[in-house]
Amino acid sequence: VNTLVAYEPVWAIESRPVDSAYVQTAAGVIREVIRNKFGQVPARTVRILYGGSVDENNAAAYLQQPDIDGLMVGSKSTKVSWLRPIIQAATRQGPKQGRIPYVGANWKTYALKTQSKQHKHIPFVKLFHELRAPHRVQLGIAPSLAGISDLRHVRAGASSTVSQASAQFPPFDILAQRITHQTGAHTGEVYLGDAIAAGITGILAGHSETRANFVGETDKRINQQIKEAYKRKLNTV
Repeated sequence: VNTLVAYEPVWAIESRPVDSAYVQTAAGVIREVIRNKFGQVPARTVRILYGGSVDENNAAAYLQQPDIDGLMVGSKSTKVSWLRPIIQAATRQGPKQGRIPYVGANWKTYALKTQSKQHKHIPFVKLFHELRAPHRVQLGIAPSLAGISDLRHVRAGASSTVSQASAQFPPFDILAQRITHQTGAHTGEVYLGDAIAAGITGILAGHSETRANFVGETDKRINQQIKEAYKRKLNTV
């Protein structure tokens, strides 16, 4: 089970690329905060991701920074030809001090740019299987709620064609974009247990867009989500 920290400044989302040295400074501060609060081991092992207008032209520069261990990719993850070079850049970079790079595709509510609307997830699953290198890069997709079940079925079908040795490493995480850790009177929410049944293997917690768009998305609530995900052995970004 992993908890990953993603740094994604609001002003950089879908706007302009941020200088990699600036991002490294922010990532270094985050790692130092982790060190001061939790000790040397968590500071050394927790992966820090960067998100904010990431694309094939800047991915390598971010990944070369010592404290940046992966990327969260928004709109540039919605087309296979855009996402491929970003994953390849992370694979070439490989682990730093044992921290394997993580590339997360946050699809938000974007339309996927594929030729077939009926089988829109298949090209991405094929890509992730093609670039499978679990000791050099790990991958995740955060689809819309409606896409979780279909993505799970497509992933299961693709996994059945690989060797038993390869199958022990899932080709990618399926991440819920937003969940609630409680059952009850929470109209419009998705309960974590139901999301797990639908096929997720991890969650996004505390994204700036959910903080802005949903009343009550407080630090306390996010902390409760993370704790519940940890108890259920889910990866958390």
